[in-house]
Amino acid sequence: MASDFHLSSYVPPTYNALRTTLLQKERANVERLLIPIKTTWKEKGVEPQNVVQVITGNAPVCKVVGIIIETSFPHIFWTPCVVHTLKLALKNICDAKNSEANREVYDECYWIIEVADAAILIKNFIFNHNMVNTMFSLFAPLKLLCVAETRFASFFTNSSFNLMFLLLMDII
Repeated sequence: MASDFHLSSYVPPTYNALRTTLLQKERANVERLLIPIKTTWKEKGVEPQNVVQVITGNAPVCKVVGIIIETSFPHIFWTPCVVHTLKLALKNICDAKNSEANREVYDECYWIIEVADAAILIKNFIFNHNMVNTMFSLFAPLKLLCVAETRFASFFTNSSFNLMFLLLMDII
C-alpha cells in the first residue's frame, strides 16, 4: 500500500503553507497556463460582453454565484438548471402515494410514473440484448443513451417515449 511506503527525507508541507504560499504559487501557475487560452477569447467570442446567460445548478452556492454574476455584469442573466428543476418537480409528483390526502394530484399525474417505468424497461431491454441493441443502432435515427445516476438525471418525456415506441415497432 502507498501508506506503508515512507520516504525518510520527505517532509510534507504544513497546513499553513498549503493554504497560503503554495496555493498562491499554484494559482499563479494556473493563471500563467491560461494566458494562451485567454488571448483567443476575443476572436472566439468568450468575453463578458458576448455572454447573455449563465446556467448553473440549483444549489444555494450556485444561486450566490448567479447573483454575483448579475451584479458584476448587469447584462448577463443567471438561470437555474431547468432539468434539475423539472427533476425536483417530477420527483415530488412521482413520490406521491395514492392516499386520500393527495387523491387529486395522484389521479392527474400517476401516468408519469408509468411512462418513466416503461421507458426504463425498454431502455434496459435494448441495452441487455445485443441483437436488439444492434438493430436499434442501425435503424433508429436516435441514439439511445444511458443516463448515469446523478442528482441531475431526467426522465424521458411522453413524446420521447412515443417516438422510441414507434421506432421499436418499426424494427420489429
